[in-house]
Amino acid sequence: MNMKRLFPALAVSLALTLSACGGGGTTPPDTTGGTTPGGNGSSSTFTVQAAGPSTTLKSGDETTIQITVTPTNGFTGNVTAELINAPAGVTAAPVTMTINGTTTLKLTVQTGSAAGLLTIPVQVRGGGVTQKDDAYAFVYRVVTLPSGNENCSFPDCRFPAGAGVIADGTYWTVGAANTSAADSVVSVNMTTGTTNSYKLGLGGSTYGAAYAQRSFWAGVNRSGRPAVLAGIDPTSGSVRSVEVGPVNGVIIDLQSLPDGRLVFLHQLQASSGSTWSIGLFDPATGAVTLTPAAPQGQSLFGLSVGPGGTVWTTRGYADPALVRFNPATQELKAFSIGTENNNLALTVAATSDDKVWFQDTRTAQLRILNPMTGVIQNYRSAPALNQLYPAGDGVFALNNQMGSVALNLLAPSSTGVDAFNLPLRLGKFNNIGGFTADRNGSLGYVSSGEAYLLPAN
Repeated sequence: MNMKRLFPALAVSLALTLSACGGGGTTPPDTTGGTTPGGNGSSSTFTVQAAGPSTTLKSGDETTIQITVTPTNGFTGNVTAELINAPAGVTAAPVTMTINGTTTLKLTVQTGSAAGLLTIPVQVRGGGVTQKDDAYAFVYRVVTLPSGNENCSFPDCRFPAGAGVIADGTYWTVGAANTSAADSVVSVNMTTGTTNSYKLGLGGSTYGAAYAQRSFWAGVNRSGRPAVLAGIDPTSGSVRSVEVGPVNGVIIDLQSLPDGRLVFLHQLQASSGSTWSIGLFDPATGAVTLTPAAPQGQSLFGLSVGPGGTVWTTRGYADPALVRFNPATQELKAFSIGTENNNLALTVAATSDDKVWFQDTRTAQLRILNPMTGVIQNYRSAPALNQLYPAGDGVFALNNQMGSVALNLLAPSSTGVDAFNLPLRLGKFNNIGGFTADRNGSLGYVSSGEAYLLPAN
């Protein structure tokens, strides 16, 4: 499996493998210096392995890179290890070491330096020989967010993140529903760390986050009034609001389509039961449409936009299914995933190879639908609380339980599905909110009131 092809900006398998056991091999020796007084002939050389830190870093951290040098053909003498062409803000003083041993470079990641999955080139030279290898490190940009509470600031009060989205190099998150920050939105530039705060001023609770037509959008649900789609213009800070559906309707999820429209789930609550629809909103014209997508008494869960703008959601309980929605024609097609009480999907992810991944909470299995054939393949058991996010041909699986937060990249292979643990950096309370990943490879989330950003590079 080629993980660089799957998710090139992260190159996860390369990083996890090589940071543990060295890089991609040594370069041909530079023997222009000829034979050294130490007795090294022109065929005498050495090999180098550079291993990056085993834990994630943040800007401002210090860590070490382990350098192992092994002589061949009788090479003797001392060599010097140093960084060459390192990412901006990543430094280490050169170290001289004895051949056939291990040393460390003390690495400093300066505040405000490069962030992401960093390649750190290491050069070792001595006795007329120069060898190189790469170490790798996950470096998060960590930014303290405004608390969203006008009467209390960080660290006494910390921003409680709801949904998040990344667009145009900026991470956006909205305050979690039913909190003091529910009316607040924060943006963070993933390159500079600059933050901006906004107030929606609409009351109610916010659900969902999306970016379309150069504006950030969130769903706002208000008791006794219609739900609202609220948009923020980042340039002017102005807020635009559009009512959706009748009184007692709520917006559950929200995503953007390639054509600039927004798609969302809409629930109309009534004493006789709820009616669920898939909604479309065009910011350019203000047009809103609601397409009924579940029979009376059934519910919709999860939302994912696949290649070309095809929309997927999940339906339960009586007749569990994955539901495909065509935004152009507003046509629906259901794919059965089992039977009542035996199968239920609460999260769904449409991947770039036109497959649809979902977590069956009844069986705790990861399952993948091929819409072309209608065949569903069952794979490894997985934690029932996973949230799935598209990542190329695979998915990110976030297990977000208090005190037990884990993120895995799941990828198809010739033998099934491979899992790669992606190291997270968490704040004081080991919690996570506002998690999002874009298709370019950038990650963002909030932990204990701080944004943790892993830009694509």
